Amino acid sequence: MTGIAILDVALGLVFVYLLLGLLCTAVTEWVAHGTRLRARTLKAGIESLLADAKFRRVTEELYKHPLIAGLKHGERDPSYVSGDLFAKAFLAQTERKLAAIGADLSAGSFLANIDRIVEKYDQIKMEIYRKGQIVAQRVSEAEQVLEQLRQRERTLRKSGATAGEIATAEHQLATGEDVAKNAKREQDDYTKDYLGYAGSLEQKMGQLEAEQVCYRHVAEVLKSFVTVEGATIGDLEGYLARWYGQAMVRVSAWYRRKAATIALAAAAAAALLFNADTIGMARSIWIDGEVRDVIRRAADSTAGRCTPAEIRSGERPGCSVDELIQTIDARRRLPLGWHADAMPLARNFCPEGAAPRAVRDDSRRISGDPARPVAERAEAELRANRAEAQLAAACAPRPMDYLLWLFGIALSVLALSFFAMVWFDVLKRFVTLRSAGHPPREAG
Repeated sequence: MTGIAILDVALGLVFVYLLLGLLCTAVTEWVAHGTRLRARTLKAGIESLLADAKFRRVTEELYKHPLIAGLKHGERDPSYVSGDLFAKAFLAQTERKLAAIGADLSAGSFLANIDRIVEKYDQIKMEIYRKGQIVAQRVSEAEQVLEQLRQRERTLRKSGATAGEIATAEHQLATGEDVAKNAKREQDDYTKDYLGYAGSLEQKMGQLEAEQVCYRHVAEVLKSFVTVEGATIGDLEGYLARWYGQAMVRVSAWYRRKAATIALAAAAAAALLFNADTIGMARSIWIDGEVRDVIRRAADSTAGRCTPAEIRSGERPGCSVDELIQTIDARRRLPLGWHADAMPLARNFCPEGAAPRAVRDDSRRISGDPARPVAERAEAELRANRAEAQLAAACAPRPMDYLLWLFGIALSVLALSFFAMVWFDVLKRFVTLRSAGHPPREAG
């Protein structure tokens, strides 16, 4: 086994990895786009950055700011927000909070004022809780009094009370019903004005606590940045943008891990769909000098004149995936797919099947020749079928064949999950290395 031949086999494998890797890359990007993976990962990163992952109130308000809302595509959240935009939008949102408590965003007192926001949440929670207790108590007392008045009115009727006594009881009952209705209306107003969409007092308290935690977290972070009195608003924006940028490094790692999972699934599907068994492909390329030569020439041409973008788009003639495959299949079959001689059947690699394989191939050549007599072609077809049956019996797959096939599929899955552009770079390196070796001998 010469070094050049080994290099040609490696070059062929890398070229096949490139073709299938392009498919896996396209599938990964399609799934990521369809599931809004970038946008969802970015939003989760901002929620984590602001300690707002529980109720997401602060993040939702931030996404409604015109600077960020303008980045949306229809109903889709943006997949990228710059650090400067994040800082400006967050400071504008904080300024509204400060204005609500009578403070401002003056740089010199910003940290003290943001602490006031945190303290204000304590006051708001206490006010909402106290108001809720008062309203609930009024409703409860009104219902108790109303029930007592109803009971008294029923008792008077049963006891034969005078018409005046009954009229007085009915008047008191009507007054009690009005009081109960007013108490219930006050409770509804409280729910609408104080609880909003939270639904219950406990949920509202949880939301306020989450927002308070968020601003306390941001205040502590900014205090770690601001070490000099008199920092300007521009300084604060710079601090927030730098903090955001550092966090986005971690968010990018999240996205890469999620995309790698999708790529691994796409690679597994492609490897099984096309029977891309690395071991089987290597054997096919090694024993078939013609397909090895065709793949090498196609790889040389691809690496020399095509760019990754041109291969993916297919706009340049001779650089599309379909044209590359057709170039190879025009002379020899690409070592992919489910066919009789593919792994795990491995009939091409069974020494016992050499004789029936030769008979089968020769008989098929005769049966497919229209110049031959019909009887001769029919007899050749029968011989080919008998040879095929003998080949199947002589080269029945063994357990080791299946184990090797599974191992080859696993190798291909790992290789394809590295994305196509990685294999394009590897392909160019192999072509450069191969060009330094001995040129292949011309046939004939």
